Amino acid sequence: MSSGFNTVGNTFDRLNNGFNQFTSDFVPLPNESVKLQQTITDFQNNHPELAKDATFQHFVQKAQSINGGLDKFNSGLTDFSQNLSKTTAGSKKLIEGTNSITTKLEELSTGASKLADAQQQLANGANNVNKGWSKVISSLISIKSGEDKLKMGSKKLTNQLKNGAKQIQSIHAGQPIYEMMSNPVRLKEQLVHSVPNYGTGLAPYFLSLSLFVGALLLSTIFPIRETNKRAPSGMAWFLSKFIFLSAISIFHSVITNLILIYVIGLDPANKAYLYLFAFVTSLTFMSIILFLVTTANNAGRFLAIILLVLQLTSSAGTFPIELTPGFLQRIHSLMPMTYTVQGFRSIISTADYHLLRQDVLVLIVYLILSMLLTLLVMRHLLKKQTSSG
Repeated sequence: MSSGFNTVGNTFDRLNNGFNQFTSDFVPLPNESVKLQQTITDFQNNHPELAKDATFQHFVQKAQSINGGLDKFNSGLTDFSQNLSKTTAGSKKLIEGTNSITTKLEELSTGASKLADAQQQLANGANNVNKGWSKVISSLISIKSGEDKLKMGSKKLTNQLKNGAKQIQSIHAGQPIYEMMSNPVRLKEQLVHSVPNYGTGLAPYFLSLSLFVGALLLSTIFPIRETNKRAPSGMAWFLSKFIFLSAISIFHSVITNLILIYVIGLDPANKAYLYLFAFVTSLTFMSIILFLVTTANNAGRFLAIILLVLQLTSSAGTFPIELTPGFLQRIHSLMPMTYTVQGFRSIISTADYHLLRQDVLVLIVYLILSMLLTLLVMRHLLKKQTSSG
């Protein structure tokens, strides 16, 4: 639309410019017509005889008529020029107004888009408000239903309390009722694996500790890595040490059990199992320490002390393993003392011999594994001694 009005305005400009050029070209004609009229008048005055000449007089009339027509045409041309100028100016104003309208229309379009967005947001907000009101109404209905139930329950409770008060008034309390109210619940005890005292409960823990410490002390006074003469083979070296330590283990376990039973007064569920299991425990601990000391000498004794500390804290000898830190719970099943404590507990208190068999099998695995490792280390040491000298 704006481009069309611009085209019309340009056309008016070209028309105005052309008319101005035409006017400038026409301006000399009236002057020339006046000069021609003056020349005719002078010529008539100089030739009076022409006044009676009809042809000349007809020429004079035509010249005067042409001169009057030129004056009227010049006047009309002036009016037309003024009107054309006004029309051109009006077209320019129209073009400016059209451009302004176009700009306003663009602004109106932008405002309409924003208004549409705002209307959409308003519609969304109205939907959210509607949903919120629906939830509020639903909640109010639920509250009203709950209030009705509460009133019914309160009314029922009031009636029941009234009935209870009437029934209580009819009760005549006596000594049996007083005793029942003062002691409404009586516990019926049923002992499982009864332990006579605290010391008996800790006996498996300290018995395992004494057998391990005894084996560790023996390693400090008995030369484990040294021999009077070079052994002929690694097996001979191993047997010479292991047989002696086995005998000491038997003696150690027997002496410990005799003191527990006849001096301290421990009463195990099965004495024979106690002697046999104590021997297996002592021999297993002795084999483990033999391997550590044979492998690393004094450093092996230090490792044995660390192993003892870990076993004391993770064997569940004093508290259930579930009450210990997570790390101790993870190493609980890896420690030999875990199974010695369980085994002694089965023999002394619970008589759970099925669990005892499992503990014995695990200790035998530790025993055989430590014996084989000790034999391999002794063969390596003997081979090293032979090659060096």
